[in-house]
Amino acid sequence: MCDWLQVEPIVTPGNEGYVHHTVVYGCKSTFNPNLTTVTGPCYDRINMPPDITSCAGQSSLWAWAVGAGPFFYPKHVGFAIGAGHGPRYVVMEVHYDNPSNTEGVADYSGLRFHHTAQTRMYDAGMIWAGWAPFDAMIIPPQQKEWISVGYCSGECTEAGFAQSTLPDKGINIIAILLHTHLQGVKIWTRHIRDGVELPEVARDDNYDFNFQEFQVLPEEVHIKPGDDLVQMCHYQTMDK
Repeated sequence: MCDWLQVEPIVTPGNEGYVHHTVVYGCKSTFNPNLTTVTGPCYDRINMPPDITSCAGQSSLWAWAVGAGPFFYPKHVGFAIGAGHGPRYVVMEVHYDNPSNTEGVADYSGLRFHHTAQTRMYDAGMIWAGWAPFDAMIIPPQQKEWISVGYCSGECTEAGFAQSTLPDKGINIIAILLHTHLQGVKIWTRHIRDGVELPEVARDDNYDFNFQEFQVLPEEVHIKPGDDLVQMCHYQTMDK
């Protein structure tokens, strides 16, 4: 077994304006190893093998977005892989932004994972909270303030953290990636326990789509089973 200790984005020179974000998903143990060289649209259910379409969009191991540099795990934390820990196969999903429909762009972007055989005290993971994009999520034009709210309920954290090995259960948040799109101007994460609002997990009142860096928290935030997380996204559409 070993631990990831650093994740580094590799963007093909000249393609910085096309590569939007990258997500790595862990696949089921039944994944067909003969598919490791297959590429194409991840959710093309006609031409893409089911093992890939069923893996993409499921268990997230890592995410990178525009403007972020390398991420270093704290010295006591690593992402465990190998020897029965984590998936044997992953799918890397890259989203592109090509509004001018430029043809002939070749891209070789990806991620470089640095690992060590010296395993660390705590295992890292990822949790997503907020709105998943869908067709009914409409933001009207000419709005100075439009707020959408995404909930990760206490029922969700109760079930999701049931197998935590921390002494007081739950998880410790070490870093957070606040993500929305071009109309987003503010974004913050609320933390509620037993009906009482605790200090915010993170906030960005000057959100910049082109600088989506993981925020390493100055102090780890403990989320107990049963806690609520509320993701607040503030949009401004006066230019629409």
